Amino acid sequence: MLFRSTQTGNIKFSGSVIVNGNVLSGFMVMSTANIGVAASVEAALVSADGSVKINEGVKGAGKGTVRAKKNIEASFAEQAYLLAVGDITIRNSALRCVIKTNGKLRLLGDKGNLVGGTIRSKGGIEAHNIGSESEIKTEISFGQDYLVKDAIEVEEKEIDKLKAMILQIDRNMREAEQSRSSQLAKLRQDKVKILKLLEHRSIRVIQLKEKFDAYIPAELVVRNTLYPGVTIETHNRVLEIRQKKQKVVISFDPQSGKIIEKPLTKG
Repeated sequence: MLFRSTQTGNIKFSGSVIVNGNVLSGFMVMSTANIGVAASVEAALVSADGSVKINEGVKGAGKGTVRAKKNIEASFAEQAYLLAVGDITIRNSALRCVIKTNGKLRLLGDKGNLVGGTIRSKGGIEAHNIGSESEIKTEISFGQDYLVKDAIEVEEKEIDKLKAMILQIDRNMREAEQSRSSQLAKLRQDKVKILKLLEHRSIRVIQLKEKFDAYIPAELVVRNTLYPGVTIETHNRVLEIRQKKQKVVISFDPQSGKIIEKPLTKG
């Protein structure tokens, strides 16, 4: 099924959606398939189980979010959240965005500049310039599975909740012992159950961290200039750019455990 709209109101549709105009601030467009936007997306939510293609760009104002379980394409992005399981392709610049992709981030052409913001890209990044002459803070992580990292954070939050529950049960048990309450046996049973859950989640975190630390071939390709103010992280190794670098490829070497640089060569 295909839904076409020239309106900018809220849309939640089981099928593909085409918006012939803009998606204005405060509205949302959600689809179980693909979404196409003929113009731009403002401080709105655009979410697709498939791909999202925006002919113009995303003017997010720090709130606009575009997310896709496949790919995202746009002309430009400013102060936006871009989240994709697949690739993200931007035909011009991305300015002060939060970008997370388990595919690859590509900024095309001579205007394909990545300036400011926080970027997490499993498959690496290709851009014309990264950073700027004014040394705007730009944080980049690449070469790891950031969906796994999200899962680790969820598990760790649940572990913190379980630990807090155990502390509360311990306090209740002490009070029950002093008052010789009949609830003591039940409290002990509850504690055993929570301890088992805690053990299960702790093992899960270890497994996820092993998966997250696995080596994934990926590169940071800069076709023109990499500016000071850019921080690059992968596998808990950090490279701070302190002077301009021209036409460079940055990657992680699993043998040495270091971030390495090499010149970009044609072909």
